Amino acid sequence: MSTPTPRLTRELVRTACLAPSVNNSQPWYFRLPADDCVELYADRERQLTGIDPSGRDLVLSCGAALHYLVAASGAFGLRATVQTPSPTDDPDLLAVVRLTEGEITDEDADVLAALENRKTDRRGAGAWPVPPGRVHQLADDASVWGAEVVVLTDPAAATRAEQLIEAARQTQLADPVAAAEQQAWVERSGAEGVPARIADPSDHLEEHRPPSRYAPHATARDPREPHEDLLVAVCTVDDDVQAWLRAGQTMSALWLGATLAGLGMTPASQVVEVESTRRLFQDDVLRGLLRPQVVLRVGWPAAVPGNPATGHTPRRPLDDVIRS
Repeated sequence: MSTPTPRLTRELVRTACLAPSVNNSQPWYFRLPADDCVELYADRERQLTGIDPSGRDLVLSCGAALHYLVAASGAFGLRATVQTPSPTDDPDLLAVVRLTEGEITDEDADVLAALENRKTDRRGAGAWPVPPGRVHQLADDASVWGAEVVVLTDPAAATRAEQLIEAARQTQLADPVAAAEQQAWVERSGAEGVPARIADPSDHLEEHRPPSRYAPHATARDPREPHEDLLVAVCTVDDDVQAWLRAGQTMSALWLGATLAGLGMTPASQVVEVESTRRLFQDDVLRGLLRPQVVLRVGWPAAVPGNPATGHTPRRPLDDVIRS
């Protein structure tokens, strides 16, 4: 059992900032009005307006940071209660987290390690198929965070999803504003963005690695061929800020579960950043029932020890993220 202290609360924020975000833009900041209270805000100055004009990716990223904060709180022996204020009060204030005493369990050390070690590995999945049952269990566990995780095990749905993912990639490559914004976040600085060696690893690649947003000249793989990874879509019924925030928490919970299970996960979310392919994904893949918020690949990591392509992306200094 722990008690909130200034040092512990700052450590929780530091851990929250390890969460995944679009292009590692880290579009959030925090206020600490008391030792037992953390406020999460959207940093609109970090919104990627070329690829994310609605701010959905921004809020999804903040949702991931919120999940990290709650998960880390539990691992440190605190209970976190999340309140989502009305957007009429302050549209940038996304969540208020209250901290009280809780209990530490035997699994908490593993959770903290997974929060620290989670990463995006764009080398492609290893040569072993992922058991669908394992991914379905991870999806069910993550869905308690408020969004639904759909595992695309149907071959026709997966093939159509791959086609739409590639169509969205080509659309963004042909958009000079989106392409320039994308490139601006590669090798951006020592505190943000994605290092080139991680964005587009040039060696030790799996043969059938799918192209990502960081590989403009890569050739798409045949969507009809069997692949070792699985596609999952985090979806919601509604399509507003609160739905996006829940989707971000669910995505992060799914990623944490995959990390604990030894699996790798890589976003394939250009398909939902382009409105035309997002609508087609909803209609053709999800049968019009849900709105896709983020799409990811799940697979066994490529077994290449010591490859810097699996390193961590940089993070902003804590004093830049916590505001008075």
